[in-house]
This record gives sequence, structure tokens and C-alpha cells, in this order.
Amino acid sequence: MNIEFLSKVEALNDEYCSIEIDTCLESIALPFWSLEEIESGLNLREEWEVPDNLVPFQGDWHELLCLDADTGKVIYINDDREVVFSWPNTEEFLASLSKEEVSI
Repeated sequence: MNIEFLSKVEALNDEYCSIEIDTCLESIALPFWSLEEIESGLNLREEWEVPDNLVPFQGDWHELLCLDADTGKVIYINDDREVVFSWPNTEEFLASLSKEEVSI
């Protein structure tokens, strides 16, 4: 698991307000979680039917951005726990973030 990435992900709230998902720029509606929130969220995965290998770090538990602890991919899952989009690694995920504001 990439603890370095997870420990710094909350700081992204100060800089970025949108993300490119499948060539579309989308607003980031919810803040990235603190490391404390990420750690406490690990206990909620079973209740929310999130696979154990996924570490959620942003979302409302219906839609989540997660780090796949097995592969290092960043996975965006929906309420049905289907993969909506994925990035091959944290570097490509970070490169998809944008400072451009998008109207909702």
C-alpha cells in the first residue's frame, strides 16, 4: 500500500478542484480524506461492500476513489461497486487532477 500517497492526499484539496475522467473534466465535489479518515474508513469497507484490497480515500461511500493495495492502481467505483474508471498508478492519477473550475 502506498502510505506516502495516502498520507498526502488530503493536501490535494488546497490545489485541485477538478479531475479528468475518461477525457472529460469533472468537478471534485467532495474533499480528499485525511489519513485519519482513511484509516477509520478501513473498518467500514465490509459494511459498504468495498473489496478488502481497495483503500478508499475520497467519496461519500456510494461513489469512491480508492487505492488498490495489491496493484497500486487508483480505482473509481460507483454505488454498485463497478469500476467506472481507473488509473494505472498514483502518478497518472495525480496528473489527471486540474485547477480548472468546472460548472456542475
